[in-house]
Amino acid sequence: GFLFLLYNKFISKYNDFKEEYENLTNKIVKAIKFINEFFAHSHSTMNEFLKDKESNAISINQDFSETAQYKEILYGLEDLFKKINEIIYLFEKISEKIKKCLTENDILEIIRYITFKTNKLEEIEATFNLIFKTDEDINYVKWLEISKKNIRFCYSPLEVGDFLVNSIFAKKDFTIFTSATLTISKKFEYFKNSIGLPLATNKEKIEGIFDSPFNYEEQAIILILEETTSHRELSLKKHELIKECVLISNGGALILFTSYKRMKHYYESLQKNFLENNLVVLIQGKESRNILLKKMQQIDCCALFATSSFWEGIDIRGNNLRLVIIEKIPFDSPGDPTHTAKIKLLESKGVNPFVTYSLPKAILKLKQGIGRLIRSKTDRGVIVILDNRILTKSYSKTLLTSLPPTKKVFGGFRTISNEVKKFFLR
Repeated sequence: GFLFLLYNKFISKYNDFKEEYENLTNKIVKAIKFINEFFAHSHSTMNEFLKDKESNAISINQDFSETAQYKEILYGLEDLFKKINEIIYLFEKISEKIKKCLTENDILEIIRYITFKTNKLEEIEATFNLIFKTDEDINYVKWLEISKKNIRFCYSPLEVGDFLVNSIFAKKDFTIFTSATLTISKKFEYFKNSIGLPLATNKEKIEGIFDSPFNYEEQAIILILEETTSHRELSLKKHELIKECVLISNGGALILFTSYKRMKHYYESLQKNFLENNLVVLIQGKESRNILLKKMQQIDCCALFATSSFWEGIDIRGNNLRLVIIEKIPFDSPGDPTHTAKIKLLESKGVNPFVTYSLPKAILKLKQGIGRLIRSKTDRGVIVILDNRILTKSYSKTLLTSLPPTKKVFGGFRTISNEVKKFFLR
């Protein structure tokens, strides 16, 4: 669009600039072709590299930098930015030539647009240098992430307290935080520490916990699988129990996982049976988030297999979401780059990372997942948790006290199946 605008408003009127324009156009066309081929190949390569891993992301660290996959991506990006720098040079050359010869307002507008575009390209190159050309820093994490169609290169600080204190808390008279998932065992400590509130020493902190407007005792029930068996047998029982619960509820189900690999495994093994029972079977990644949620809102017999972002921010009111199944307590995957880097940082400070980070984060995410079910005073439904660590570990009490105040039933396959039937017959 920009090249067409540049040609129509300027190049077609002034022959002196046609050579530079044609050169610029050729380089942009070649760069676009290179980008398409490079990213298609890199996407395929990284999908293959990550196919047996729990996460769709990998840390850009010393170990990964020694792999053939990393080097292929790095060399490809270096070639790409050589081409981008050639384009920036031609943009600037044309811009300077225009400024010396012409002063019409529409030409000046084009120059501003050229400057804007070159600045964006330079920002992209600066991000590339930050990720690939800087040494590892224990306070930051760099990673590569694969989605269905894209590769994302990411860079993030591990702690944001200082930034929030200086950019928000110090500049505002007051700040309000409100959410149903800020507390653990009725305390705000994890949330406050994660956003740096203790560093805002000149601010008064007022806390309040208010009862939910929902009648959880009447609207919901929580069923927790209580099984002590081998990993393989437990996996088979989970498979059967997911199938049984979803068929009893006739869909209206959100099945939440903590890894893409297990999500795909259960989806592939249950899809045929669900379709034979006239359910609409959906999985995260096949369609956009908005399309999947719209289908859930419009069709009352869906079974949606999901992970990551679907644990939060979903608001499907009414009968179309009446069953939430949680396959595992949502601890971060050990292979998750941010998790790994955060654990390393906390250990370097002599802090217990499980107690101060992993467990609180998992509890908040568990509360968010459970919170997908009851969104209004008329909603009702069943929550099934297929992870007996909620009963057997030293942190069980902390987990249980963070769950909504509703009836909780612990039992094996048959107990949970019967409770689901009883609830939906009420």
